[in-house]
Amino acid sequence: MVLKTVIKEDGIVIGIDETENAVQYYEHYIRHGLQRLNCAPRDADICLAVPLKMHDSFRRRLAESVMESLNARSVFLISQPLLSGYSSGAATCTVVDCGYTYTSVMGMLNFYPLSESQLLLPVGGQDLDRYLIHLGNKTLRQMSPADVIYIKEHYCSVAPSLTSIGMQKRVSCSLPDGSKITLDSELEMAPEMFFNPSLAGLADVLPLDQAVVHAAFSVPDDRAYTILKRVFLSGGSLSLPGLRSRMKQRLVHKTLPEMLEAVERHAQADLAVWVGGSVFASLSSFKQMCISREDYREEGSRIISSRWL
Repeated sequence: MVLKTVIKEDGIVIGIDETENAVQYYEHYIRHGLQRLNCAPRDADICLAVPLKMHDSFRRRLAESVMESLNARSVFLISQPLLSGYSSGAATCTVVDCGYTYTSVMGMLNFYPLSESQLLLPVGGQDLDRYLIHLGNKTLRQMSPADVIYIKEHYCSVAPSLTSIGMQKRVSCSLPDGSKITLDSELEMAPEMFFNPSLAGLADVLPLDQAVVHAAFSVPDDRAYTILKRVFLSGGSLSLPGLRSRMKQRLVHKTLPEMLEAVERHAQADLAVWVGGSVFASLSSFKQMCISREDYREEGSRIISSRWL
């Protein structure tokens, strides 16, 4: 999916605008999902997970696509990290959700998103894959994307510190087809980009721990301390061994030790958003929150500007 982004000089995404390709991508996968569920669009109440910082015009285009092209019964747009927060089981926390393209940071207080804390970084799982390939040997660079992801998920880990990288022994990595490749420091160096983005050529991107602190203290009162007590890491790339403890170590260093109660890996990892959507859509109030076909006919796509989370 091709998204058009607007990025500040400090590496924070301040807006995601629509492209025709992106709208078609959403429409295609909504159709595909409904077909798999054997559900006609006219009978569907659609909960659509979207990235943070999506421009209002983009949300309107998506509403038009769902309500006019698909003719759905109703629709509701909700941000991806908020759904990860819902599936974490914590009413109040800070969520760090790493997707394929972006990493979202958002504070949640009593299940409600704190808009001041919302932060989007232009770094995700694909950047980790690319950096791993860049660091690897010729054999790794010739592998399929699926094999690179397999190595990342099964063999990469986060070192306790940058200076301790390279102390591990060479690792023989077995692939699903039975072939093997021997790797060493790149297995720890690649995920180091989350804490030292400049290593991967991302000098203008905030390190993950700094992004969490920046997001929390963008809330202009004591709520910042409240949402920082628990930090949840979701998304497959943030479930690597060692990342949780490294994040906690760095956050304690940047705040007060007694402030941070826990940094936790989300139990659903890369399914956190999907599970959160299932939880949210099962609420008794979900249908009342949705934009119905009648609401849309009466107000048009502008209704999406005031009815989303």
